[in-house]
Parts: sequence; structure tokens; C-alpha cells
Amino acid sequence: IRQLTMPVGISVPVGRRTSLALSGGYSVVELTPDGATQANDVIYGPLDTEVRLSFEVIPGRLIVLLNGSAPTGTTVQVNELSVLGAISSEIIGFTAPTLGAGGDVGGGFVAAVPVGRFAVGFGATFNKPMEYAPIENAAVETRLLPGAELRVRAGVEGPLARRTYVRVAGIFAKRQRDQLNDVTKNGVGNRIIGYVAVNQGLGIANVTLYRSEEHTSELQ
Repeated sequence: IRQLTMPVGISVPVGRRTSLALSGGYSVVELTPDGATQANDVIYGPLDTEVRLSFEVIPGRLIVLLNGSAPTGTTVQVNELSVLGAISSEIIGFTAPTLGAGGDVGGGFVAAVPVGRFAVGFGATFNKPMEYAPIENAAVETRLLPGAELRVRAGVEGPLARRTYVRVAGIFAKRQRDQLNDVTKNGVGNRIIGYVAVNQGLGIANVTLYRSEEHTSELQ
């Protein structure tokens, strides 16, 4: 499977402390079946359009965010499920795991304070997806309402030496169950994600080593 994604974004200042960012893009995905007699499956089109409004409550220290997305992305037909199912896998980790959904709204805050040479950051965000039909022209119409999600982040970063930079971060995410045709389904549950990265300058180059770990507890 191959994916080519062309992101597009623009950021516009709105006043002295407020900025507005719009982002979207275009993606082409091609799936080559395991068999010479089968033709390649291809899907292409625009991505959902994301909007983010940020306001600096305390310049350089505290930012409040409002965000949302408009369902401008490509719709999915029944014969395209093989392609979309492949790129949505977290094991593969494509940068655009979905081309479109039903839109969403959310908000949150991010903050940082200096501690010596380091900076300690923390924040929280909330996201509420909208209901939509994940498959067009299906034999039986299906309406999907993904569960809302709350994420809390904390981390520390800074220089260990003149050309050595370290970052350590942790994320706790809690997501509600999904609803399929008004019937509650099992959800993702709680996720704990840890991340460590070390960036080392070597001559005119930089080398980054990182490690991430994730633990999930399913909803009962």
C-alpha cells in the first residue's frame, strides 16, 4: 500500500494575542492486492478541513485553544473499504489514517513554565466528534458517532549539554464508547502513552533517538 499526502495550511494573526490556523490537504492511496490477476484499488481526494483559534492568556506561558473540523474529506464507497481499512491501522502508522469523517469540535489549553535551563509543560484538550455515515451507498445505512475524548499531557524538555537536547512527555487519554446506529459499542478505553527523545548535534547534522510506549485499558 502506498500513500501520498500533500498538506496545506495557513496561519493568520487576529489581533495582538489571537491567531487563526486553517489546515487541510489532498491524499492519494493505492493498494496493490496479492495476486497478478487483481487490479489495484485507488482512492483519492481532499482531507477534512481543520480550524484552530488560539489566544495567549499569558504571553509565552498560557494559551487557550478552540478547534474544530469541517467534513470536507473524501467519502468512502463500499468498494473502497479495503484501501481505507489498510491505512487506518495503527501498526502501519500512516500520517493521514482517515480521509474524512463527520467533523468535530473541541478546545483546551497548553501552558509552560521555566525551571532552570528546562521548561515544564502541561495541558489538556477535549474533542467531541459528530455523527456521520462512514460508508456511502451501503445496502444498510449506518450512522457512526465516535466517542468524545479527553487528553491530559505533561512533559519536560531542555538542554543536557551544548548540543544535546532531551524531551520526556506523558499523555493520559480517556475516550467514551462509540455509538453505531444509536447502539453503544466497545470503545478504545483509557490510554497511557510515554515518550522520550534525545537530539544530538553531530557536525552539520542532528541525530534523534526516541522511544514511545503505550498501554490501553479497554472499557468494560
